[in-house]
Amino acid sequence: MTPEEIQTQLKQLERKLLASNDPDVSAAIEQSIAALRKLLPVSEPPLVPEEADDWVAPTPAQVDQAEQLIRRARLEQTRGHSQAARQLLDEAQAVAPGSPVVLEAIAD
Repeated sequence: MTPEEIQTQLKQLERKLLASNDPDVSAAIEQSIAALRKLLPVSEPPLVPEEADDWVAPTPAQVDQAEQLIRRARLEQTRGHSQAARQLLDEAQAVAPGSPVVLEAIAD
């Protein structure tokens, strides 16, 4: 399977995941997505990101707001609401981009 085919399947599965309301179906789709991502070739990241000069550390208030969103996302994930959890993590990333707390939560 070529990387392009994998990317196509990933996009299809991600659309299905967003449309799914069933926690069991969502979990199965997430497992399929994880398995496909492992098949993708790993590209070497640049040593210095281009946007590194433009990055501004989030304020303490932004980090606090992001932490609240992350706590809500974890609660939603515990309840089996993967889509809601993903949306809350996306909001946290928008509020405090590059924050270690947000990056850690996304990595989990």
